Amino acid sequence: MFIFISLRIFSSCCGSEFLEYLEQRGKKKESEMNRHNQAHESEHLGAAFQYLRPRQAAEYLGISESTLAKLRMRNNRTKGPRFASTGSLVIYRKNDLDIWVNDLIKGPDSGE
Repeated sequence: MFIFISLRIFSSCCGSEFLEYLEQRGKKKESEMNRHNQAHESEHLGAAFQYLRPRQAAEYLGISESTLAKLRMRNNRTKGPRFASTGSLVIYRKNDLDIWVNDLIKGPDSGE
């Protein structure tokens, strides 16, 4: 409330230029935020890859999280799906999970 009263006193002393400046600044900020939000939404909607954490990836594949963790171990890495990790963060691209499952398919159409 103090700020509002101070602005009223300041604006009456300095004319309406200050109020116009604040109004334009507010519109500019709002416009920038809208552009940022739209870009952020389109980035997610049009993203080439969807990233999944291990629990989500395990659910997607229909296997346990423990099995997925074992496939990440050094001696099993060639058997499991591709993943990325940094520190304790592990992520999978949904596309890589699909490719891994397709490579596991055996039968007359798979060429084996």
